[in-house]
Amino acid sequence: MKSSNYYGIILAVLAGTAALILLSQFLDETGNRITFGEHGIAESLSAFGYFACVLVMGGYGGSAFLKRNWFLAVILIAFCARELDFDKAFTAEGVLKSRFLMSPDVSLQAKIVAYTILAFVLWCGLLALKNHGPRFWQALRHRSLDPGHWCILLPIILLGVAKTVDGLGRKMKSIGLEVTQETEIISHYAEESMELAAPILFIVAAVYYIRINRIGQNRGRS
Repeated sequence: MKSSNYYGIILAVLAGTAALILLSQFLDETGNRITFGEHGIAESLSAFGYFACVLVMGGYGGSAFLKRNWFLAVILIAFCARELDFDKAFTAEGVLKSRFLMSPDVSLQAKIVAYTILAFVLWCGLLALKNHGPRFWQALRHRSLDPGHWCILLPIILLGVAKTVDGLGRKMKSIGLEVTQETEIISHYAEESMELAAPILFIVAAVYYIRINRIGQNRGRS
């Protein structure tokens, strides 16, 4: 597949994200709840997307590709678990909340297990930076980003924006600003839409680099 085809897919995903946000304005309350609500269609597809990316790495890339990038698989599974609310499903307080550490409602054993898992995921993130960060940074510096780079950079940006608009009304109120209820609702729809786009782009990145890896192997044999 040519690079232009990948860029076409990227634009289609971004356009689909915008279209999904726009669609929310034409759905009634029930439709939006089913689509964007807790454990709704968007959230469920987001979780499946991360898991599907791991399947692509192993199924399409093969065991060798997955073994070389196992730390990426762990990170993707962690994102999947986060979408499924595993971070707050087994304890009285959410693991990612700042008050989790000092909460008297959470046992010491639960805290040890939770922070061990978080430390492992963080270590995997550091491995990802060590193994893939330098080439990514070099491409960014020389403005030579390929489609795979964009399919990694854009999800990071989308997830960052989604995190920013999550609980927008509460955040704005903390700095003395007020937003309308309608704005807060739309920001929630935008958040869920961007979080859905992220794993789709990660899948495209996985396919791209697997194909590049295969091309390199074939050239090596010839």
